[in-house]
Amino acid sequence: MSAILKVTTCTISLLLACSLAFPTIAQKEEPGTELANVLQQASKRRQEYVNLFKDLTAVETKITELIDKNGKVSKQRKVISDFLVYASPIKSSAVNEYRITREVDGKAVGKEGKQAVELFEKLAKAKTLEQEGKRLREENLKHTLNYYRWGITLQPLLQLEIPGFTFEIVGREKLDGRETILLKYRRNDLLPGGPSGLLRNFKDHKSGNRGRFWLDAETFRIWRWVNESTVVDRDIPEEVVYMRDEVEYEPSAFGPNIPRKIITTFYDKAENRSVRLSGRITYTYQEFKRFDVKTDYEIQK
Repeated sequence: MSAILKVTTCTISLLLACSLAFPTIAQKEEPGTELANVLQQASKRRQEYVNLFKDLTAVETKITELIDKNGKVSKQRKVISDFLVYASPIKSSAVNEYRITREVDGKAVGKEGKQAVELFEKLAKAKTLEQEGKRLREENLKHTLNYYRWGITLQPLLQLEIPGFTFEIVGREKLDGRETILLKYRRNDLLPGGPSGLLRNFKDHKSGNRGRFWLDAETFRIWRWVNESTVVDRDIPEEVVYMRDEVEYEPSAFGPNIPRKIITTFYDKAENRSVRLSGRITYTYQEFKRFDVKTDYEIQK
Protein backbone atom coordinates (compact mmCIF):
# COMPACT_ATOMS: atom_id res chain seq x y z
CA MET A 1 0.00 0.00 0.00
CA SER A 2 8.43 4.68 -6.36
CA ALA A 3 10.09 8.05 -6.22
CA ILE A 4 10.21 8.18 -10.01
CA LEU A 5 6.54 7.34 -10.50
CA LYS A 6 5.60 8.98 -7.20
CA VAL A 7 3.53 5.89 -6.42
CA THR A 8 3.66 5.00 -2.75
CA THR A 9 2.95 1.55 -1.37
CA CYS A 10 2.41 1.86 2.38
CA THR A 11 1.84 -1.56 3.85
CA ILE A 12 0.90 -2.57 7.33
CA SER A 13 3.80 -5.03 7.11
CA LEU A 14 6.18 -2.04 7.02
CA LEU A 15 4.90 -0.97 10.43
CA LEU A 16 5.39 -4.52 11.69
CA ALA A 17 8.95 -4.70 10.38
CA CYS A 18 9.93 -1.35 11.88
CA SER A 19 8.44 -2.18 15.25
CA LEU A 20 10.00 -5.62 15.51
CA ALA A 21 13.39 -4.10 14.84
CA PHE A 22 13.13 -2.44 18.26
CA PRO A 23 11.82 -5.15 20.62
CA THR A 24 10.66 -2.96 23.48
CA ILE A 25 7.74 -4.10 25.58
CA ALA A 26 4.36 -2.47 25.01
CA GLN A 27 3.32 -0.58 28.11
CA LYS A 28 0.06 -2.18 29.21
CA GLU A 29 -1.43 -2.19 32.66
CA GLU A 30 -1.32 -5.24 34.91
CA PRO A 31 -3.88 -8.02 34.29
CA GLY A 32 -7.21 -7.32 35.94
CA THR A 33 -7.30 -3.61 35.21
CA GLU A 34 -9.86 -2.08 32.86
CA LEU A 35 -7.29 -1.25 30.19
CA ALA A 36 -5.79 -4.74 30.18
CA ASN A 37 -9.23 -6.33 29.88
CA VAL A 38 -10.28 -4.02 27.05
CA LEU A 39 -7.07 -4.65 25.13
CA GLN A 40 -7.45 -8.40 25.59
CA GLN A 41 -10.99 -8.31 24.22
CA ALA A 42 -9.96 -5.99 21.38
CA SER A 43 -7.17 -8.39 20.40
CA LYS A 44 -9.65 -11.29 20.26
CA ARG A 45 -12.05 -9.31 18.08
CA ARG A 46 -9.19 -8.24 15.84
CA GLN A 47 -8.24 -11.87 15.27
CA GLU A 48 -11.87 -12.72 14.47
CA TYR A 49 -11.83 -9.96 11.86
CA VAL A 50 -8.55 -11.19 10.34
CA ASN A 51 -9.86 -14.77 10.18
CA LEU A 52 -13.08 -13.59 8.57
CA PHE A 53 -11.50 -11.23 6.09
CA LYS A 54 -10.29 -13.98 3.80
CA ASP A 55 -11.91 -14.86 0.50
CA LEU A 56 -14.14 -11.78 0.57
CA THR A 57 -15.16 -9.69 -2.40
CA ALA A 58 -16.86 -6.32 -2.78
CA VAL A 59 -17.37 -3.52 -5.26
CA GLU A 60 -14.77 -0.83 -4.48
CA THR A 61 -14.85 2.77 -5.63
CA LYS A 62 -11.56 4.63 -5.28
CA ILE A 63 -11.28 8.37 -5.82
CA THR A 64 -7.77 9.82 -5.83
CA GLU A 65 -7.25 13.58 -5.58
CA LEU A 66 -3.99 15.51 -6.00
CA ILE A 67 -3.88 18.78 -4.04
CA ASP A 68 -1.80 21.74 -5.21
CA LYS A 69 0.04 24.28 -3.02
CA ASN A 70 -3.08 26.46 -2.91
CA GLY A 71 -5.13 23.66 -1.40
CA LYS A 72 -7.15 23.03 -4.58
CA VAL A 73 -7.69 19.71 -6.34
CA SER A 74 -5.41 19.73 -9.38
CA LYS A 75 -6.20 16.25 -10.69
CA GLN A 76 -8.68 13.49 -9.89
CA ARG A 77 -9.21 9.88 -10.89
CA LYS A 78 -12.11 7.53 -10.16
CA VAL A 79 -11.59 3.78 -10.38
CA ILE A 80 -14.31 1.17 -9.84
CA SER A 81 -13.02 -2.34 -9.23
CA ASP A 82 -13.95 -5.77 -7.99
CA PHE A 83 -12.08 -5.91 -4.69
CA LEU A 84 -11.02 -9.38 -3.59
CA VAL A 85 -9.03 -10.89 -0.76
CA TYR A 86 -6.75 -13.65 -2.01
CA ALA A 87 -5.68 -16.47 0.31
CA SER A 88 -2.48 -17.99 -1.02
CA PRO A 89 -2.51 -21.72 -1.86
CA ILE A 90 1.23 -21.66 -1.11
CA LYS A 91 0.69 -20.54 2.49
CA SER A 92 -2.85 -20.40 3.84
CA SER A 93 -2.05 -17.66 6.38
CA ALA A 94 -0.80 -15.32 3.62
CA VAL A 95 -3.58 -13.08 2.32
CA ASN A 96 -3.46 -10.10 -0.01
CA GLU A 97 -5.75 -7.51 -1.50
CA TYR A 98 -6.16 -7.38 -5.24
CA ARG A 99 -8.43 -5.59 -7.64
CA ILE A 100 -9.91 -6.32 -11.04
CA THR A 101 -10.63 -2.93 -12.62
CA ARG A 102 -14.05 -2.31 -14.13
CA GLU A 103 -13.96 1.41 -14.96
CA VAL A 104 -11.52 4.31 -14.96
CA ASP A 105 -13.13 7.76 -15.01
CA GLY A 106 -16.34 6.30 -16.36
CA LYS A 107 -14.74 4.27 -19.16
CA ALA A 108 -14.86 0.48 -19.18
CA VAL A 109 -11.48 -1.26 -18.93
CA GLY A 110 -10.80 -4.51 -20.78
CA LYS A 111 -13.20 -7.33 -21.58
CA GLU A 112 -15.46 -8.59 -18.83
CA GLY A 113 -13.82 -11.50 -17.01
CA LYS A 114 -10.64 -11.46 -19.08
CA GLN A 115 -8.52 -9.66 -16.47
CA ALA A 116 -9.57 -12.07 -13.73
CA VAL A 117 -8.75 -15.12 -15.85
CA GLU A 118 -5.33 -13.72 -16.78
CA LEU A 119 -4.53 -12.88 -13.16
CA PHE A 120 -5.50 -16.33 -11.89
CA GLU A 121 -3.37 -17.91 -14.59
CA LYS A 122 -0.38 -15.85 -13.43
CA LEU A 123 -1.01 -16.67 -9.78
CA ALA A 124 -1.32 -20.38 -10.54
CA LYS A 125 2.19 -20.31 -12.02
CA ALA A 126 3.74 -18.68 -8.94
CA LYS A 127 6.11 -21.01 -7.09
CA THR A 128 6.94 -18.71 -4.15
CA LEU A 129 5.19 -16.12 -2.02
CA GLU A 130 7.53 -13.51 -3.50
CA GLN A 131 6.42 -14.30 -7.05
CA GLU A 132 2.79 -14.33 -5.98
CA GLY A 133 3.14 -11.01 -4.16
CA LYS A 134 4.86 -9.39 -7.15
CA ARG A 135 2.02 -10.35 -9.49
CA LEU A 136 -0.62 -9.14 -7.06
CA ARG A 137 1.27 -5.88 -6.58
CA GLU A 138 1.44 -5.30 -10.34
CA GLU A 139 -2.32 -5.74 -10.58
CA ASN A 140 -2.99 -3.45 -7.61
CA LEU A 141 -0.79 -0.67 -8.97
CA LYS A 142 -2.68 -0.35 -12.23
CA HIS A 143 -4.46 2.97 -12.77
CA THR A 144 -2.93 4.62 -9.70
CA LEU A 145 -2.53 8.39 -9.53
CA ASN A 146 0.66 9.20 -7.59
CA TYR A 147 -0.46 7.70 -4.28
CA TYR A 148 -1.46 4.26 -3.15
CA ARG A 149 -2.53 2.58 0.09
CA TRP A 150 -2.07 -1.15 0.54
CA GLY A 151 -3.40 -3.59 3.13
CA ILE A 152 -5.40 -1.30 5.38
CA THR A 153 -8.49 -3.53 5.02
CA LEU A 154 -6.74 -6.74 6.09
CA GLN A 155 -5.00 -5.85 9.35
CA PRO A 156 -6.83 -3.35 11.55
CA LEU A 157 -5.13 -2.31 14.78
CA LEU A 158 -1.96 -4.30 14.19
CA GLN A 159 -0.52 -2.14 16.98
CA LEU A 160 -2.31 -4.45 19.44
CA GLU A 161 -0.08 -7.34 18.42
CA ILE A 162 3.38 -5.78 18.21
CA PRO A 163 5.69 -4.41 20.91
CA GLY A 164 6.64 -0.80 21.50
CA PHE A 165 3.23 0.86 21.92
CA THR A 166 1.50 2.54 24.85
CA PHE A 167 -2.32 2.41 25.09
CA GLU A 168 -4.72 4.57 27.08
CA ILE A 169 -8.49 4.69 27.59
CA VAL A 170 -9.61 8.25 26.85
CA GLY A 171 -13.34 8.01 27.50
CA ARG A 172 -16.64 6.91 25.97
CA GLU A 173 -18.61 8.22 22.99
CA LYS A 174 -21.78 7.42 21.05
CA LEU A 175 -21.31 6.22 17.46
CA ASP A 176 -24.26 5.18 15.29
CA GLY A 177 -26.34 4.84 18.43
CA ARG A 178 -23.83 2.51 20.10
CA GLU A 179 -21.79 3.31 23.19
CA THR A 180 -18.10 2.99 22.43
CA ILE A 181 -14.85 2.97 24.38
CA LEU A 182 -12.34 5.45 22.95
CA LEU A 183 -8.68 4.49 23.20
CA LYS A 184 -5.52 6.09 21.92
CA TYR A 185 -2.06 4.66 21.28
CA ARG A 186 1.44 5.86 20.50
CA ARG A 187 4.64 4.15 19.50
CA ASN A 188 7.15 4.69 22.27
CA ASP A 189 10.12 5.59 20.05
CA LEU A 190 10.73 7.38 16.79
CA LEU A 191 12.50 5.06 14.38
CA PRO A 192 14.80 5.71 11.40
CA GLY A 193 13.30 4.98 8.01
CA GLY A 194 9.80 4.90 6.60
CA PRO A 195 8.27 4.80 3.11
CA SER A 196 10.86 6.40 0.84
CA GLY A 197 8.31 7.74 -1.63
CA LEU A 198 6.31 9.70 0.93
CA LEU A 199 9.34 10.88 2.90
CA ARG A 200 11.61 11.74 -0.03
CA ASN A 201 11.61 15.47 0.86
CA PHE A 202 12.35 14.95 4.57
CA LYS A 203 16.04 15.00 5.54
CA ASP A 204 17.59 12.81 8.26
CA HIS A 205 14.11 11.84 9.32
CA LYS A 206 12.65 9.55 11.95
CA SER A 207 9.09 8.25 11.88
CA GLY A 208 6.46 7.48 14.49
CA ASN A 209 2.93 6.16 14.75
CA ARG A 210 -0.08 7.14 16.85
CA GLY A 211 -3.84 6.92 16.66
CA ARG A 212 -7.27 6.39 18.17
CA PHE A 213 -9.91 3.70 17.89
CA TRP A 214 -13.50 3.27 19.01
CA LEU A 215 -14.63 -0.14 20.32
CA ASP A 216 -18.19 -1.21 21.00
CA ALA A 217 -18.66 -1.13 24.78
CA GLU A 218 -20.52 -4.48 24.70
CA THR A 219 -19.02 -6.50 21.85
CA PHE A 220 -15.58 -4.79 21.63
CA ARG A 221 -15.90 -4.75 17.83
CA ILE A 222 -14.30 -1.80 16.10
CA TRP A 223 -16.45 1.06 14.81
CA ARG A 224 -13.85 3.66 13.86
CA TRP A 225 -10.07 3.89 13.56
CA VAL A 226 -7.81 6.89 12.98
CA ASN A 227 -4.16 6.01 12.37
CA GLU A 228 -1.45 8.65 11.92
CA SER A 229 2.07 8.14 10.58
CA THR A 230 4.34 10.90 11.85
CA VAL A 231 7.79 12.26 11.06
CA VAL A 232 10.48 14.60 12.38
CA ASP A 233 13.55 15.74 10.47
CA ARG A 234 16.37 18.28 10.79
CA ASP A 235 13.99 21.13 9.87
CA ILE A 236 10.92 19.93 11.76
CA PRO A 237 11.77 18.98 15.36
CA GLU A 238 8.18 18.32 16.50
CA GLU A 239 6.18 15.37 15.15
CA VAL A 240 3.98 16.15 12.16
CA VAL A 241 1.61 13.84 10.28
CA TYR A 242 2.63 12.73 6.80
CA MET A 243 -0.16 10.16 6.35
CA ARG A 244 -3.51 9.71 8.09
CA ASP A 245 -5.98 6.83 7.73
CA GLU A 246 -9.60 7.26 8.81
CA VAL A 247 -11.65 4.07 8.64
CA GLU A 248 -15.39 3.73 9.25
CA TYR A 249 -16.83 0.28 9.91
CA GLU A 250 -20.36 -1.10 9.70
CA PRO A 251 -22.11 -4.31 10.82
CA SER A 252 -21.94 -7.34 8.54
CA ALA A 253 -23.71 -10.64 8.08
CA PHE A 254 -20.41 -12.36 8.82
CA GLY A 255 -20.09 -11.23 12.46
CA PRO A 256 -17.27 -8.65 12.79
CA ASN A 257 -17.81 -5.13 11.53
CA ILE A 258 -16.34 -4.53 8.06
CA PRO A 259 -14.98 -1.40 6.32
CA ARG A 260 -17.52 0.98 4.84
CA LYS A 261 -15.25 3.90 4.00
CA ILE A 262 -11.51 4.59 4.16
CA ILE A 263 -9.97 8.02 3.68
CA THR A 264 -6.19 8.28 3.51
CA THR A 265 -4.66 11.75 3.35
CA PHE A 266 -1.05 12.48 2.45
CA TYR A 267 1.10 15.44 3.47
CA ASP A 268 4.32 16.70 1.93
CA LYS A 269 7.00 18.92 3.39
CA ALA A 270 6.32 22.62 2.90
CA GLU A 271 8.77 25.49 2.56
CA ASN A 272 7.91 26.97 5.96
CA ARG A 273 9.21 23.93 7.87
CA SER A 274 5.78 22.39 8.17
CA VAL A 275 3.65 20.09 6.03
CA ARG A 276 0.84 20.67 3.54
CA LEU A 277 -1.97 18.47 2.25
CA SER A 278 -0.81 16.95 -1.04
CA GLY A 279 -3.16 14.06 -1.80
CA ARG A 280 -6.21 12.12 -0.73
CA ILE A 281 -7.65 8.68 -1.52
CA THR A 282 -11.23 7.80 -0.63
CA TYR A 283 -12.31 4.16 -0.77
CA THR A 284 -15.95 3.09 -0.41
CA TYR A 285 -17.23 -0.49 -0.40
CA GLN A 286 -20.50 -2.17 -1.31
CA GLU A 287 -21.85 -5.71 -1.38
CA PHE A 288 -19.24 -7.66 0.57
CA LYS A 289 -19.62 -11.37 -0.22
CA ARG A 290 -17.64 -14.54 0.18
CA PHE A 291 -15.56 -15.55 -2.81
CA ASP A 292 -14.08 -19.04 -3.38
CA VAL A 293 -11.34 -19.82 -5.87
CA LYS A 294 -10.32 -23.35 -6.79
CA THR A 295 -7.47 -24.04 -9.18
CA ASP A 296 -6.76 -27.41 -10.81
CA TYR A 297 -3.15 -28.27 -11.63
CA GLU A 298 -2.32 -30.71 -14.43
CA ILE A 299 1.17 -32.15 -14.78
CA GLN A 300 2.14 -32.91 -18.35
CA LYS A 301 5.16 -34.75 -19.65
